[in-house]
Amino acid sequence: MTAGLTTAGPAAGATPFADSRCGSDRGYQAHRRRGETPCEACRKGRNAERRARERVKPKPRKPDTTPRRFWGKVTGDDFTTCWEWTAYRDQNGYGRFNIGGRAGSTHMAHRVAYELLIGPVPNGLELDHLCRNRACVNPWHLDPVTHLVNSRRGIAGQVNAERQRAITHCPEGHPYDGQNTTLRSSGARRCKTCSRQDHQRRYQQNPEKYREVARQYRVRRKERAA
Repeated sequence: MTAGLTTAGPAAGATPFADSRCGSDRGYQAHRRRGETPCEACRKGRNAERRARERVKPKPRKPDTTPRRFWGKVTGDDFTTCWEWTAYRDQNGYGRFNIGGRAGSTHMAHRVAYELLIGPVPNGLELDHLCRNRACVNPWHLDPVTHLVNSRRGIAGQVNAERQRAITHCPEGHPYDGQNTTLRSSGARRCKTCSRQDHQRRYQQNPEKYREVARQYRVRRKERAA
């Protein structure tokens, strides 16, 4: 044997041996058997051959097992009791369920249960837990409501209501009582005294505008009465 030559494979990072099979899946496997890093031509050839095989014989699609997987993570079967979600829950206590595997997305578990047994949630509405149990996925414990209603029913709404009830006077010091309080359409309280003062201030800034508005109002009243 010639001095200085060995039969061992190349060191890590060295140029791979030249091979007539380079540029194919067989060349890729030959590089791996010799302990080499496959060359760029072999990597591209291997991927091209695999894509070609998949086009000729596509992989069979797995059947949709969403209902079976979902209900396997739920305990309870009585409509009057809570159906507890036994799998992953987020930091707020709501169950989470993945649909579509790694390429899919994660959904609220109680929403999935509602859509499986009852139907789609109406647009613009969200599901409120009537049982106040966030881990419950019983669709008969869920009520489709607006975000405003859901917030008022929840813990945040109760805390805010208690905080508002603790306020007995408006920022100007007028009392919130039966004679000095009106309610806005949103449910918030409004001080009558402050409201009158606001109207007087706007009238003094532009009296001609409000006189014209009052004149038009009287004309419309006469037209309706005629």
